Amino acid sequence: MPGPSYIADPSYSASGAITRFKAVKLSDVDTVTAISLSGVAADGVAQMASTAAEATAGKVIPVRHYGVTRMIAGDVINLRAPVQVDATGRAIPLAATTAKQEQIGIALKAAAAANDVIYVLLTTGVQRDT
Repeated sequence: MPGPSYIADPSYSASGAITRFKAVKLSDVDTVTAISLSGVAADGVAQMASTAAEATAGKVIPVRHYGVTRMIAGDVINLRAPVQVDATGRAIPLAATTAKQEQIGIALKAAAAANDVIYVLLTTGVQRDT
């Protein structure tokens, strides 16, 4: 996979510990925070990690907003499955429900187990019924 894209991967100040290849949320003060609720709308995927101490020291991290990114899987995921985020920012399959769900992308690689690293085509901002 190619390196960072400075159009798709702008950098933001980390507001705490951030895990590489997990989804993050933006704040209105140009910082990113780790996802803490399952199924929420994510704004992108962290391309670099940050510890809480590094965040306090002002570390900035690139965030992929569109295109293809690597993501950590939170469950078994089939190829081409629509995915959302779990409570820790990992990719999981959309739940079987009639309620609108916040899709972060489409799996371009299957995950055999939680914590596998997969490729995801980002589609942030999409709400979907399953």
